[in-house]
Amino acid sequence: MLIDSDALIASTSLIHNEVIITANEKHYQFLPNIQINKFIP
Repeated sequence: MLIDSDALIASTSLIHNEVIITANEKHYQFLPNIQINKFIP
């Protein structure tokens, strides 16, 4: 499920062609053309 803050982060990264670094990659993996690097704390 994509919550409001995740949607804002995803849309910002797509507009600026940036990579999302997250420990919760499952929040974004269903979005096409999204670049994700997994953060391991």
